[in-house]
Amino acid sequence: MKRRAALALAVLCLAPSARAGDGRIEINQTCAVQTGCGPGDAAGFPVSTQASQSYLLTSDLTLPSADSEGVRVAAGVTLDLGGFSIVGPTACTGSPAACTGTGNGDGILVLGGSVAIRNGRVAGAGRNGVYGSSFAGSLVEHVVAQSNGQHGFDLAGAGFQVLDCRAAGNGADGFFGAYQGSGANLYSGSLARGNGDDGFDVSNAVLLDVTAFDNGDYGLFTSYANDRSAWGRAFLRNNNGGNANPQAAGGTPLGTSVCGASACP
Repeated sequence: MKRRAALALAVLCLAPSARAGDGRIEINQTCAVQTGCGPGDAAGFPVSTQASQSYLLTSDLTLPSADSEGVRVAAGVTLDLGGFSIVGPTACTGSPAACTGTGNGDGILVLGGSVAIRNGRVAGAGRNGVYGSSFAGSLVEHVVAQSNGQHGFDLAGAGFQVLDCRAAGNGADGFFGAYQGSGANLYSGSLARGNGDDGFDVSNAVLLDVTAFDNGDYGLFTSYANDRSAWGRAFLRNNNGGNANPQAAGGTPLGTSVCGASACP
């Protein structure tokens, strides 16, 4: 019995900096609430990361309120959600979506550039699913943002990539990236469905193989001053009140895309 108690105490003492077998720092509900998850993090939300470190979710994270942030991602961090979800209490229903119980919390808040976020879901955050005002040179892939109070993804910066992501049933835009600086961003293989406003509302971007349907406003909007966006092989349907209305605005078409039941103009 004494040996078991000593072992349990040793495990508890290691919890704040527990690492996966490959050396990544683990984030889970237990350490987030009780001890802090890794160096520099205190108990409670948000979970704070340290620059240039790698992190792995090993359980779902449940946010206590719509004003709570989930994970703060420092510059150079790699965050693997491990197939798990960050879940808040905001509820969005209908298609296009309308949300109740919104707040000021972001599921994932990016604090610096050159980060990578992948492999999981952010749902029910009070504000944005993934928010980054300094997202330059970053990557987000295989991430679902669902039923968040404002945007699914709200990203700004130059030279970032959004690959194979999904934004569904968020209160405002699925993907928002109205970046007015130099440089271009890439959205590829991603889908926006049933969001309250535009499916994709971006500028200075290249969009390829994207799909948008049942969104409250345009499926694809890039009609900003001095915009240099281009898009191709898009499938846009039943946005903006129905197929009889414009499905896209702005940008330079690259090849054939479908708007409603025919080729985009």
